[in-house]
Amino acid sequence: MPRSITPLDAARMMENAVIVDVRKAPARLECGLTIPGALRLLPQDAGARWHEFEGKTVVFFCVHGHEISQTACASLEERHVDAYYMAGGFVEWQAAGLPTETLHENG
Repeated sequence: MPRSITPLDAARMMENAVIVDVRKAPARLECGLTIPGALRLLPQDAGARWHEFEGKTVVFFCVHGHEISQTACASLEERHVDAYYMAGGFVEWQAAGLPTETLHENG
């Protein structure tokens, strides 16, 4: 089972972890915001790109921290990558008043 991390703990790890936005494009674009410095990755590509994360700590987030981020997290954990999903997702990140930035690209 994928490991979770709170938004506050994820914020504390930002300098040492790779934060990955796996929200589906429509939800992401409708929101118009993301976590500063977050890498964009299509959820279905996480497993295929696992080698990019070897030796790193990875925190995935989606809108609510449910299926999408948990599936991406599990695909990296299967390959022994130190991965977490953010419980509560981006909604909880925003509710906690943590930093956001405007999206700079499409999708």
